[in-house]
Amino acid sequence: MKKFKMGGGILLLLTLGIVIFSSCKKDFISDSVKIEAASKNKNSELISALKAGQQFSVNNTNNLLPNTGGGYSVSLVNGMLKFNSSDGMLNFLNALDTAISNWDTNSDPELEGLPSEKNLAGDPTKNAFDSAMGFLSLRKKYEKAYYDDPGFQANLSVKIDEEDTRTVLNENNEVQIGTTIYKFMGTNIIAEIVNEDYTTLQFLRDHPGLINNSPNLTLKDITTGLKLPQSDIVFGTCVITVVYAIQKNINGDFRQIQLRMIPVATPDNGPTAFCGYYYYVKWGDGFETSPFNLVPTINHTYNASPAPGQCPSYNMSIKVTAIACNNSDCNNKVGTANPTVAICNAVPGCGKNTSSVPSPPNYFTYGGINYRIIGEVGAQHATSIWPRRNIIYSRTFWQKQNSNGNWYPTKNRKARLTARVYGPVFLNDCTTTSPRDKTTHSRNQVHMTTNDVIGEQFGYTRIDPNLIKSDHYVFIDIGGGYTVSILGHKLQ
Repeated sequence: MKKFKMGGGILLLLTLGIVIFSSCKKDFISDSVKIEAASKNKNSELISALKAGQQFSVNNTNNLLPNTGGGYSVSLVNGMLKFNSSDGMLNFLNALDTAISNWDTNSDPELEGLPSEKNLAGDPTKNAFDSAMGFLSLRKKYEKAYYDDPGFQANLSVKIDEEDTRTVLNENNEVQIGTTIYKFMGTNIIAEIVNEDYTTLQFLRDHPGLINNSPNLTLKDITTGLKLPQSDIVFGTCVITVVYAIQKNINGDFRQIQLRMIPVATPDNGPTAFCGYYYYVKWGDGFETSPFNLVPTINHTYNASPAPGQCPSYNMSIKVTAIACNNSDCNNKVGTANPTVAICNAVPGCGKNTSSVPSPPNYFTYGGINYRIIGEVGAQHATSIWPRRNIIYSRTFWQKQNSNGNWYPTKNRKARLTARVYGPVFLNDCTTTSPRDKTTHSRNQVHMTTNDVIGEQFGYTRIDPNLIKSDHYVFIDIGGGYTVSILGHKLQ
């Protein structure tokens, strides 16, 4: 069987392309540009248009960016992408989808056996944009971390599931929108820093797990956009604040809470005055943690099945013991907090939970190499604090097995990844359904997303039998071709 190879000229062309468009630095431009499908510099032109915030059409097909009344501006500030507005960030993501769908994959290297596969893995359009901006995205950080530990996400204190979010965040989980900086402090906890306060941002970077009492800093719930409930435990001049957020719903019957212990710096004590500590939590439902818990972030699932519209409350009891303090008035002291959490069940109708469900792996061997494809189907919903596109998506991951037995992201120009999304979408009156059946495919992409963008708020109901579904395929078109498919899980 003929091996997949990459010509050295392709790498050179890719490198030169990045050098050419990395020098492009423009402010927001409202006019549109036309990019010829057969252009030798098509990919460079696409990236230049993305950086400039331009509308563009490809090969005169009127394939303009699907934005809402304007373009966007994007720049690199303090290691973060900075967008002019929330709508601007969403316009950028729509523009990026358009660039991906028009990308010339013939210029992309084939990765089989390539020593630099780890650094080149991931969507080539997004990789090129990151390189052109000099940007270190969280998306790319995840791609590279996967090579060393395919299960690395299980140990993350801040786990970002959404590809959109990982694309705009930097490696420190940060992005700037207008004059406001957003930094994910937990999976469902976000720090909102207003007035372009880079001093507070730098403090959070320099002291992981700590916050300060800056008036420009607020911790918020990523789902509701509301300030997180918090309880302060004071040990003399030392303060530990306890915050919690409802993390996710599980099958509509259980609720999971994410509790986080965060020491607070003040002008009086400074960042070096904090104590080590251990704590003990009684959750209020008969369960409790170890008396000597040292992990700053902890999750608990309440076995609660409230009736629709009901919100039973649970009274937590938290006791913290300070140890190894620099300040004598803090050491060996005990503080307590007694927050209350409400576990709610929404009234049946439109569900508005951002959710994703994976499909089981499907294994096959081709050309003497073991492969597998896995996929997921999910929904993203716009929220008041974190701008999300209202989309239903399906993502396909094509992976190969190396000699150590681990599965690695891979791609190849000879393969085409395909996903199909189908099922009803519920519009904003929660009763009218609009059928969806959309198929898309792409070559040489590890992640392939089917975006079903809907202008109205939409959701899904647990009681409806016709659930959002997704199928995933890989087709290798060498010789007679080879096709493998899996039926993706249903999104419920």
